[in-house]
Amino acid sequence: VSITATGAVSGGDAGIVASGRSGRVTVTAAEVSGGTMGIFTTSTKDISVGATGAVTGGLYGIYARARGTVLSISASGTVSSSTRDAIMAKMSTSGSTGDIIVSAADVSGGNRGIYAHNYGTGATQITATGTVTGAAEGLFARNLNAAASGDMTVTVTGTGAVTGGTSGIYAINNGSGAIS
Repeated sequence: VSITATGAVSGGDAGIVASGRSGRVTVTAAEVSGGTMGIFTTSTKDISVGATGAVTGGLYGIYARARGTVLSISASGTVSSSTRDAIMAKMSTSGSTGDIIVSAADVSGGNRGIYAHNYGTGATQITATGTVTGAAEGLFARNLNAAASGDMTVTVTGTGAVTGGTSGIYAINNGSGAIS
C-alpha cells in the first residue's frame, strides 16, 4: 500500500488510513488532520511514514504498528494529539526483528509526545529536533523483549525542550542493548 498526498487531507475519524496485511505500507503526506487520528498505519511487514506539514488527531497524530523489519516515521512539521500520543510507533510482536526509527520536529501530545514501543528484537532510535511535550511523558521509549540485542538511542537536538508532567524522557530497555 502506498499513499502520496501533496495537499491537505482531513477526515471526521482519520485523515489517512493505510493497512497492509502482507506488504509494506508507505505514506507520504503534507498536512493531515482527523477527528481521531491524523495518520493511521498497520502492517504485518514494514511501515514508512513521511509528513512534511502539520499532522493532528484527537487520539493520535501519527499511529504506526508494524511486525516487520523497519518502522520509520519522519515528521518535519508539527504533530499533535489532544488526548493520547502525538506519535505512536509500535513494533508489535516478539518475533519482529525490526527497528523503530522516529525523527520529529515539534510534537505535542495529550498523554505523550512520542511513544516508541518495541516488542521485537531490533533497535529503537528517536531523534527530536524541536519541542516535544506530553502531559505524562514528553518522550517515552521502551523495549519489552528480554531477547532484544538492539540499542536504544534518544537524541534531542535543536532549540526545543522535551517536557512531560511525569518525565521529560523515559527510556526502558529490557534487552541487552545499550541506552544512550
